[in-house]
Amino acid sequence: MANTCYNLVQFVGSNLNPIKNALTHAIEVTKTGAGWIPDKDKPMRALFSIDILNYEDDLIIFTCDSKWAPPIDALEEIAKEAKVNFMCRYQELGGSLFGQYNYDASTEKLIDTCLSKEELATVTCNDFGEDIYEGEVVESKEEIYEGLLDDKLNALDLN
Repeated sequence: MANTCYNLVQFVGSNLNPIKNALTHAIEVTKTGAGWIPDKDKPMRALFSIDILNYEDDLIIFTCDSKWAPPIDALEEIAKEAKVNFMCRYQELGGSLFGQYNYDASTEKLIDTCLSKEELATVTCNDFGEDIYEGEVVESKEEIYEGLLDDKLNALDLN
């Protein structure tokens, strides 16, 4: 069985209606239990459990699940076709994946910023099953990972 990758995606630009329509269709398709692939002729990862969080004229934010890794091929193709930017924050901790892709439509540049296995290993678990970071018990290792990733993104001026 495939590990599930959780993705938070944000498209930004002026041509978002086709993307919103495609996502609305995808939500209907995924309700049947099937995954949604924008173009069945291309090797893209299927999206599952799509939920639109925010839709405005120039912004769409949604979450989706994919198998093993973020659905970057699909997102990049959609962004190129619509000529919009996107950000995809992803996590699949079973495969040591925690990071963020940023795509700039003006340069067609895709940047992946992710935590290394060493950075992920900075959060450990004690004998009681509690997450430990820098010697302290923490509520959520994901919050620690978010902070570490934000620090990396800020250093690159990508946040």
